[in-house]
Amino acid sequence: MRGRGDSEGEFAPFGSEVNDGHDIVDWIAKQPFCNSKVAGNGHGWVGYTQWAAVHSGAKLPTIVPLSLAWVGLDFPIDNNIFYAFAVPWLTHVDGHTQRNTMMKDGAFQVAEQLRFIESRLPFRKMDEFYGIESHQFREWVSHPSQDEYWDRRNPTDEQLAGLTMPVLTMCGHFDGDQPGALEFYRRHQRLSGGKADHYLMLGPWGTIRCASPRPSSSGSRSARAASSTRSGCTPSGSPSRWRTARGPHSCRRRSPIMSWAPTSGAMPIRWAPSPRATMCCIPAPAKIR
Repeated sequence: MRGRGDSEGEFAPFGSEVNDGHDIVDWIAKQPFCNSKVAGNGHGWVGYTQWAAVHSGAKLPTIVPLSLAWVGLDFPIDNNIFYAFAVPWLTHVDGHTQRNTMMKDGAFQVAEQLRFIESRLPFRKMDEFYGIESHQFREWVSHPSQDEYWDRRNPTDEQLAGLTMPVLTMCGHFDGDQPGALEFYRRHQRLSGGKADHYLMLGPWGTIRCASPRPSSSGSRSARAASSTRSGCTPSGSPSRWRTARGPHSCRRRSPIMSWAPTSGAMPIRWAPSPRATMCCIPAPAKIR
């Protein structure tokens, strides 16, 4: 991608991915180590880059995005409120190499955000507070609500309506990127008239554990079952199948939606009978009223 690694040019998060996605997929497909089929599988921003590649016109046989943002809906703004996390995230991805120190120190991020609040500086100067000058951040804050600036970073309605490749979206009950992941699923199903080959797995995870679930994510049987199934789910050589350690993933043999209720009951796995089904999974001991 331009502006990353040894590549020339300027990198713009949630911009370069759309501009370069087609060329990147095409280049990989032509390499001697590739059989010409390039699929997508990844978490967070990497999950978003798969849809960005689709948006750019790349021909992918399948994608498996995890905990991804619908840009402008849940990152870097949520209900027209910017995340303070936006600046640490930009320092993480900006430039030719990743800067992981701040991203791995959650306590430092919280402490600095509190110091920023105490400084009473306007939010648009948060990059200065962190000692950087981020053109990208200043461009973002000039668009405080969902508009065409954000919309052009997401697939168009026409692209989603005509998309026939199989998609497996994963997110968690406690996942900050759940709104974005569900937005991709809902829009794809709605715009395709319910004919999209799109499956959804919703497990008892937060954002990080969606990528690397552990049985100890919660003490419930549902977490153990979810972790076991999720851990083995990867794209297979066939573009229309996903595999687990036990064979083809069961969601392609049953319902489009798989959800784990975060309880310790005997039936942790719940299936939605149709793409339009509504499920409500409430952690015990809360009750549905």
